[in-house]
Formats: sequence, C-alpha cells, structure tokens
Amino acid sequence: MTITTARLNEALGETRVAVRTQSAALASAAETLRKRFEATTKSKLGRDLEAINGFKPVSQSADHPTDLAPGDAVCFMTKDVPGLTADLIEDMTEASATAAAELQAIAGTTDAGSNGFLKEVASSNTPRAVKDALVEVTPRAAAELNSVLNELTSPEFQAELKNTINKGLEAAKAMGEALEDDVKAFADALTAQQGGGSPNILEAVTLKADKSVFRDISNMVNGVFDQSQLDGLTSKISSGELNAFKEVANTISSSSPLDFAVIEDRVNSLTTSVADTLKTPDITDAIGGSTSTDEIIGAGANVWQNENTTVATQQEIRATPDIIAQRKENKAVDDPAPANTEVITNNEKGATTKIVNAQRNTSAPTTKKYGFTYISSEEELEAELRSVSREITEVVVHWTGTFLNQDIGSEEVHEWHTQRGFSGCGYHYIIRKDGRLQRGRPINKVGAHALDNGHNNRSIGISFVAGYNCMSGTPNRGNYVNSGSINEKQFAAFDQFMKNFYKVYPGGQAFGHVDTDDKGKQDPGFDVEEYVNNKFGKENLAFGFEEPLTRKQISIGV
Repeated sequence: MTITTARLNEALGETRVAVRTQSAALASAAETLRKRFEATTKSKLGRDLEAINGFKPVSQSADHPTDLAPGDAVCFMTKDVPGLTADLIEDMTEASATAAAELQAIAGTTDAGSNGFLKEVASSNTPRAVKDALVEVTPRAAAELNSVLNELTSPEFQAELKNTINKGLEAAKAMGEALEDDVKAFADALTAQQGGGSPNILEAVTLKADKSVFRDISNMVNGVFDQSQLDGLTSKISSGELNAFKEVANTISSSSPLDFAVIEDRVNSLTTSVADTLKTPDITDAIGGSTSTDEIIGAGANVWQNENTTVATQQEIRATPDIIAQRKENKAVDDPAPANTEVITNNEKGATTKIVNAQRNTSAPTTKKYGFTYISSEEELEAELRSVSREITEVVVHWTGTFLNQDIGSEEVHEWHTQRGFSGCGYHYIIRKDGRLQRGRPINKVGAHALDNGHNNRSIGISFVAGYNCMSGTPNRGNYVNSGSINEKQFAAFDQFMKNFYKVYPGGQAFGHVDTDDKGKQDPGFDVEEYVNNKFGKENLAFGFEEPLTRKQISIGV
C-alpha cells in the first residue's frame, strides 16, 4: 500500500465534509428530541397557582427559570376543562359525596355540576400527566385532547406536543431510542466515508483511499470475502496484537487454494501503518511534471481482453512492472532508440520521451495482467496521444455518476461496466478526485462510452469521478446532480489533457456525453463545447448528434 500526502489530505478532507454533514443532521435530530422531551415533561402549570384550561395547581414547582416548570407540582381538575364538562360530571352518590367532602377539605377546588359531582382527579403538572388523567376519566382518545393540552406549553413547543402525543413518543425511553438510532446512523455514515478497515481513523481513511491491501487479501481467497470480512482482517492487522498476522493467515487459509506458507508470507508483508505507506510527493505524482525516464507506451495493449481482462492490483504494478500495460525501462536518456521507436524531445523542459510500439520480449511472464496505471507527465500524455494507430478526431467527456464520498478509479469502473454486461471499462481515461489521470482501456482500442451515432469509433472517452454534489444516502439525490461535484484539481487535469489533445489533434472535436445521444444523459454536467471555446478558442465543426467527422473532413473544414 502506498499513498501520497496529497491523496491522504484529499481523503481526510472528504471525511471532514462527511462529519460536518452528519453532525448537522444529528444536531437537528437532537434538537427535535429535546423539544419533544420538554413538551411532555414540563408545562406552565406550577409556575404559580393560577388555573390553566380547567387545571388548578395546589403547589408550585421548586425551580422554574423559564416559562415552563418541572413536573413536580400537584394540580387538580375543575369543571372548567374546555369542552369536557359533560364528560367530567357524574351523578351524585353517597360514595362520591364523601369523596367530594374529602377533596374539598384538601384543596377547596371541588365543584358540583347541575346534575352531580365533578370526578375527582389529581395529577402532576406535566402535559403527559394531565393527558393521562383526562384519558382516564373521559371517553376521549389522546389525540382529541390536543386543544386542551396545547395551552399548557409554550407556543414553540405546541406542535411538538401534538406530534409526540399523536405518535406515542411521550416516554423519555422512546425518545432516547430514537436518538440512539440517529447516532447509529451517524456512526454508520462515518464508517462508510472513512472506511471500517481499522479502528484508527487515519489508517481507515488511508486503507479506503488505497485499496491495495483489501485487493491483496481478496486475491488470496479469489474474491469470496465481502467488505465486512476484509475490514475485520485489516482491523486485526491494525491492532498490533502478538498473534494478529497468524490469525489473519489462518482465516485466509480456510478459504484460499494457496499453500499456507505462501499465505503467511504474503500476509506478513501487509501493513496498515500510515507511516509505512506514506509516499513523499514528487513531481510525477500528477500531470504537469517533466520526466527523464523512458516510457514504453502501449506495450501491453494486447493483454486487454475487454470484460475478460485480468486486472493487476496497484501493488502488483509497483512490484512487478512486467505485468503492466505501460511500463518504464531503466535506460539512460541518451541510449540509442530501438528501431521501432519514435523519440519526442520537449526542448522547453529538456525531457525525452520514447514511444515503443512493440510487445514484451520472451522474458515476459506467462500470465499477463493489464494495469490501470497513471499518466506521470505531460510529455508522457503527449507521447501516448501520438502513439494511437486508429483514427481519432474527437473527445467525449463523461462523469461516473458517483457521490462526493466515493473515491473510485478505473478498477471500480471496469468492475461496474463488466457487471452491467459491457466490455469492461468503457473509458480510456479517468480523472480521479485528487486530479490524477488514470488509464482505462488502452487508447488504441475502440471505447465503449458513446455508442449512439458511432462516436465510439473515432473518439477518446474521458470521465470525471463526479456526478452527485452530495454525500451518498442524501435524500432526493437527483436535486444534486451538477458540475459542482467536479473539483478544481479535476478541472486542472482536464485542462492539461485537452491542451495536449489539441496539440496532437489541432482540429479535434470535443463533446459532452449529453451532446452525443438523446437518452436524457446529463454528464458531464457542463457545456463542453462552450468550455473548450472559452479556454482554448476551439469550435466544433459538427453537432454531437451527427456521426463523427473523419480526419479528411476536418482537414477541409466540413
């Protein structure tokens, strides 16, 4: 596992956004529950000895700093409860007469109606207690008593009081459980954002940003472990316990065809430590730096087998250059170029790039894998664009339709497209959230991204990791589909890509996916034609709903 400081900072920034978003939601839920609790445990009764809505306090609450008093005062019901007098008066009997005399002696509040004696009721001064008393002595349902109870609380709490009564959420226990649900939702959302691969937040974020450890374990068990199982194993490694690596190896061994010795050796090489995996940034971490190495472009294109492509992990790419599609040779810049080599020298930066359109020699490994590698310099990008043997006349720009907290790359897109029955990763390039330009399918292969009107045939497909300008799980996510999901680093990488595209293909066309078909596509969320016109002074010669132009048509201005 290797991660740059820039990528780690980006991932931590995404976590901070998630925390702020979820914290605001949790604070809102807590405030709602506070209001419900206040509405059902405090009332105006008991602040003084004044009767309210037919209930007369006979004691005051010990402490009432606000207009609502704690529920420790005692009150009695009078016949003046609005709309309930008929329900409260019963025929006078010997027993009720005795009770009336006793209640009169205690509180002096018993009133007789014209036909009999007021039912004797005493309760605490909370709205809930008053409600329970009224339900007990009248045939009315709780919801019918809202108008009587509303006057017992402040206007700001009246809606909450009605809500809690109608929904039966009057008990503090029920409210606490509701808040616990919100807290759990917060924790789940945070785990989804930062990853659950380690109890240490920084390690968890690192593991999610660079999934190579997960992929290494998954490869050992042929993909049978789900993410929760992978998280459990990396958490065990992260724990630092004495037998952690042995336990992880044993768990993997139970589901792996590999020999235990092999498993143990590979597990012992795994690490979740940020210190061990943090890479010192250098100029080749993003597009824009110069290069003094020889780049062999397109050397592994024959390995690409569409949806049947065997994909190399990033760790395999770093450890075994032979298996990747684009690899570097350790030769000096002034070495004589092979016969089938084109040399491009950037005089301004003094960098030399070699394009070798040859396959690997006989020393290549028997099992070949395709690597989703990264462009490390503008010179490398220019060289790759010049190496294309098929006819290229345009760029079609897309987005992945993902959320702000989804940091994905070509590997995930390849998996998604394969699952949807496509021929593997349909795009030639992916602009990741940290601004890195990652290769997709080989540029010499026809893409699978803009089928309508034949745009696949003569285009380069490039996609932003973007789409929804919100976190996953946000309600009404369709309201957040916009170009705000594309960050500045991504636009900077796109600008560098288009600069080199126009350098190699001066008459090239540029369309958004939305311009090339009529299926209601929105990607990439901005007007590509207008963008390149403002940025590079380029205008398309044709419309996206038409077939792509040929080089000859462009050359004569058709």
